[in-house]
Amino acid sequence: MSKTQKNIRMSEFTANQLAEIAQKTGLNDTEVITLAIDRLHRKEIAMNKSKTLYERAYDRVENMGFSSKEMSFIFADWPEGDEHYQWLLKASKKEIQSWVNAGSK
Repeated sequence: MSKTQKNIRMSEFTANQLAEIAQKTGLNDTEVITLAIDRLHRKEIAMNKSKTLYERAYDRVENMGFSSKEMSFIFADWPEGDEHYQWLLKASKKEIQSWVNAGSK
């Protein structure tokens, strides 16, 4: 495993929680953080598996900061259906914005 050093800042409360977990588990700080990230990642994957394709696409695009008018356009009842939602899961914000701009004229 390669080692990457990151300089991170955390609140005193978070630092105390980290120290407490490390002390209770016998793990070092890096191991605790790695374990926490791994668990969060697995939880996110599990949550995404329980969502529909539409819900996953909507969540992703909603976090990109489009206006409500743009969201209405993006999630109109397009005949491509699932193919459209799959594209929304892969396209960059720039690609989606370009498509919205072209279609809104």
